[in-house]
Amino acid sequence: MKKILFYSLFIGNELTPKSTIKNRINLAKNQLTYLNKFINKQNKFSSIFIIPTLPSESDNDLTDLCKLFKFEIFENKFIRKNNYEYAAFNAMKKIQDLTEEEMLFFYCHSKGLGNPRPLSQGIFKVHIQSLLEKNITPYFSDPNIKKIGLFPSKNGWLWHNFFWVNSNVFNNKRIELSERRHYYETLIGEKDNPLAFKNCLPFLSEKIVGENFQPKEFYTAEEINRNSTLIKTFKKFS
Repeated sequence: MKKILFYSLFIGNELTPKSTIKNRINLAKNQLTYLNKFINKQNKFSSIFIIPTLPSESDNDLTDLCKLFKFEIFENKFIRKNNYEYAAFNAMKKIQDLTEEEMLFFYCHSKGLGNPRPLSQGIFKVHIQSLLEKNITPYFSDPNIKKIGLFPSKNGWLWHNFFWVNSNVFNNKRIELSERRHYYETLIGEKDNPLAFKNCLPFLSEKIVGENFQPKEFYTAEEINRNSTLIKTFKKFS
């Protein structure tokens, strides 16, 4: 199946201080460098899109980064207002609606740019390496598997919002603007189905987290945020 990568990038808006913008551009370059280590190694992407929210003064900086790492700005749109991850999910929906072809979408976002703690940078790297270092195609040969990520919720979304998803999941989804940031995390789930985790494949490898971590079919937010083994792993990767 065709594979498409979507990277949602938040740098800021026209009111964001210039020093903050400069720092976030540098952090974005670091994230793109890390992403680039895994892109087209085990998983060949037909398209690699970046969906940016940034002030106009940073357009040239982003254009240079896209040329350097061979990313395409989706529809060549530079977004000025922070609508969280709306534009990126809308991009996935648009592409799915334009074709009847079944595809695999990989979604990631600039975790840690708004709050650049080492923990957040580590979370980004753990998800990227875990989800891109293996060829994902064979896992989707099981018709029951629709999504792959590290930490499924019981309702079928993926905590931290990094995931592979069968594009057909978007067939019956409406993508709406919301002021609730976590609305976009829950979008690929089924809020009225507590068994939706069964179509998700947990994908955290022992190589990354160590043999003492006990993986589960689904997690609560507290089981991730307060787990000492995970916190140690995220900080190690930062």
